[in-house]
Amino acid sequence: VLVGHDMGGLAIMSLSQRHPELFAARVSGLVLLATSSGTLAAEVSATWPNALGKLARDLESVLGSKVFGVVREHTSRAVSAGLRWWLFGDDPDPELVELTVKMIRGNWPHTVSLFRPAMDAYARDAALAQVAGLPVTAIVGERDRIVRASDVEQWVRGLGNGTAVVLPGVGHVVPLEAAAQVLPRVVALVN
Repeated sequence: VLVGHDMGGLAIMSLSQRHPELFAARVSGLVLLATSSGTLAAEVSATWPNALGKLARDLESVLGSKVFGVVREHTSRAVSAGLRWWLFGDDPDPELVELTVKMIRGNWPHTVSLFRPAMDAYARDAALAQVAGLPVTAIVGERDRIVRASDVEQWVRGLGNGTAVVLPGVGHVVPLEAAAQVLPRVVALVN
């Protein structure tokens, strides 16, 4: 059973296309967490990370790495508040928010700002056709601002052997924010 969050879910679907023999021989199910198979939520996610990433790259090239680092430190609270709103649901654990901010900052701006073009270019329909015979559990947070619950429910219906689970009050960082609700579903698919 393979489990992937967001682009990790897309990596699993890509693997299914590139190595269908591996999937036929070894994979018995999928758990896809906050993984889009169609459009992303356009309200915020379409431009926010790319625009901020471009701004950060431009500022770093103009100011230099050291000065940019100082600016980045002074904007830390605003960035944390923005990421909390964008990625989490109703009442996230502050330690999990801080962990997520650290992970993103470790890859910002270069990697994070490129995720949207990569997701837009991905051929999702072919990947979904490849995994259609497997049991699939797709879990998404009700408050996810990147992947819409209604989109997940729609593509899961098309699989024939899928289950969509929408977790109330949870945002995009499902494996951290709702580990206690995710883990039993993974175990159920393994058994």
